[in-house]
Formats: sequence, C-alpha cells, structure tokens
Amino acid sequence: MGGLIGLACESAPPGQFTADVTMGDVGKVVKGKIFVRDGKYRLELDDGGREWFLIVDPQANISRSFSPEHKTFLQMKANDRQSVMVDQIQGLMLLKGMYGASPEGDQEVAGYECRRNVIRMQDQPILTEYRAVELDFPIKIVNHISEEVFFELSNIERQAVDDSLFAIPEEYSPKTEPGHGPVQIPQWISDMATVDPTTPPFELTAATGELFRVAVEAGYGIDVRGRNVGEGGAAYVAAPFINGLPIKDISIYTLNLPNRGTTGGWTFEETPLEADQVVVRVNEGTVAFTVEQVELGFGQTVLAGRSQKVPVEPGREIIMRLVNMDDSESTCMVTLSKDGARLEGDTVGPVSFRTVTLRTRHASERRTYNVNADEIAVEVQKGQMLINIRQP
Repeated sequence: MGGLIGLACESAPPGQFTADVTMGDVGKVVKGKIFVRDGKYRLELDDGGREWFLIVDPQANISRSFSPEHKTFLQMKANDRQSVMVDQIQGLMLLKGMYGASPEGDQEVAGYECRRNVIRMQDQPILTEYRAVELDFPIKIVNHISEEVFFELSNIERQAVDDSLFAIPEEYSPKTEPGHGPVQIPQWISDMATVDPTTPPFELTAATGELFRVAVEAGYGIDVRGRNVGEGGAAYVAAPFINGLPIKDISIYTLNLPNRGTTGGWTFEETPLEADQVVVRVNEGTVAFTVEQVELGFGQTVLAGRSQKVPVEPGREIIMRLVNMDDSESTCMVTLSKDGARLEGDTVGPVSFRTVTLRTRHASERRTYNVNADEIAVEVQKGQMLINIRQP
C-alpha cells in the first residue's frame, strides 16, 4: 500500500499533503480536513454543526482559531493552554517538551511507516505519537488516560497545498485574547487603602466584600488557597497588583467554589518588578484562606548573546520562569542535554516550542519540563531576560 501511495504522489511537493481528520474528545467525535504545507497546517472541523477552523504555524508559535459564524479570529501562542485544549497536535508537542518521548519502534499507519514515540509521566504512558517518516508529521495520537480522546488522519493525499490557505481571510476581524485586553478597574479598589498588607504564613476567614493584601517579596512566591466554609456557593478573586492597579483583567483570577468544602487557589510567582502585592477579595459566600510563601530563588538576568546553564537532576520536574527585562521584545531558546548530548526533536519537541518571545517589558512566561536531562541551558538571542530555574 505504501508503494502505491509513493507512485501516485511521486511529483507531489515535499512537506505538502491533505487528509481527513477524526478527532475524539470526551463524549463526542469531531471530523474534518487538514491541509499541511512545510509544517504549517489548517485544520477545518465540524463540531456538531458548529464549523470552525485553526491555522497554526508551529515555527512561529502562532495559532489562530476562526469562527465563520461571527467572522472573528483569536490569535494566541500555539503552546498556550487555551490553544492545546482544542488542538491535539499542539497538546502532543507541549507534552513532549515537558516530559520527553521515548522512541519504541516503527509501525505502519494509513500506509505510512511511522515512528512510535511514547510520552510517560511518572513511568506511566500518557500519549503515543505515530509520526510518519515520509511526512514528518503525526498521523495518529493515542491517549492512554482517556480512550475517548484520540486523533487520526486517513485518506492522506500528497498534493500541492496553496499557501493562501494559511493567510487570514480579509473578512475576519481579531478578538482579544482572554486576560490581554484593557484592564477593567474593579469598583472596590478604593477599599484596598483601608487594609494593611499581611505577611504570610497566615490563615483567616473572610465573608462577602471583605479583602486582604499580601506584599510581594523578592525571591518568594505567594500561595493562596481558599475553602468554601459557608452553606451556599462562594467565589473569590486573588490577583497581582502594581501601583494600586491589577496587572491584568481580574476576571481571569476569579475562582468559583460552588459547594461547602470545595477548595481552589493560585500560586503567584511575580517578581516585585511585575507586581508589588496580591489582593484577595471574597465576591460571594464565606471562604477560609491559607496563605504561604514559596521559595523561588532570585534568578539571573542574562543579556543577548549569552546563556545560563544549570545542572539538573534527571527525572525531576524542572520549573523555569522568564521575565523580559528589556524595553522592547526579548527572545530565548531552551536546550536540554544529557551526558553532554542535546536532546532533540521527538524527545523534547521542535525548536519552536523551545523558543520563547516576550514582547513587552516585564512580560513573563512559565514552563515546566520533566525529562531525562542533566542540564538545561537558556540562550538569550535578543534583548535581556531574568531567568529563574528550579527543581522543587
């Protein structure tokens, strides 16, 4: 079968093909079409009558989700949490970068020879990728945690794919990414002046409308955990502030605790450059809080053309936090190594997923890795970054 495909597509441009897509999620199966050209792909899906499509450029780490009904699109990083929730290909690449992948032989899928790469967490398989050698693209993803979640290509056709398929249609307008629009100032902000900051660790119980403040200290994070101790539902907001204003829309920091005993919280890792305090306010109900400091270390500022190398213990989770210290954008690339040899491709994901660009001063990003590496290196290619690497 593979031979027939090869003959039929002998003149097809390399790195270009189309295929039918079947994608399983909890409680449903979605079908559609994929168009691939030089690593970029367009994924068109029909989700129970709701049509939408994605255009993804992994090299640039950009994903755009389009709504034909509203003629709008949302642009985000391809490895953003919201992106990987709807795109199993990017979810696969993100988990590769976090946990690594072990090559475990070859297997034919849909007429193509595939490398079988297994991703494990705490020695348990969580995903298996079948990556077609000829296409250099995953054509099947098996989720070992949930049988309902899967991804598979069929009817693969090697043919030219027009580059215009990856352009933004003129009739579509952009939507604002959640948490990145204009910051809404809460009405209760004037109440902050009546409350002095409290130093963790501490516990307290607060009711509707009550708030407290926690000062941010260099080298430490702030962990806030709330538990609903009332008879009905509860909700609270815990958000980082600087100079009396929230650093982002506080709606993204709101937690709902629907039943008595429900718990939820945040760990804030902002440095004093990004936030000077965390403000916690109960919007509804009664909540018992536990607030603690988390030791983070101070990190190191690295200029363009230089790198920071940190020895790590293989198999232990690596937490990395980056802060842009430049007035314009900064870019860095992360490399993981074992016994002096770089871990590449199928083991830790493509270069695009190990490249981080922060576009504004004090913008930040947090990454976690759980791979069999003994060194992590961060090379700053543009600007300057504060780099904090730790293994808790």
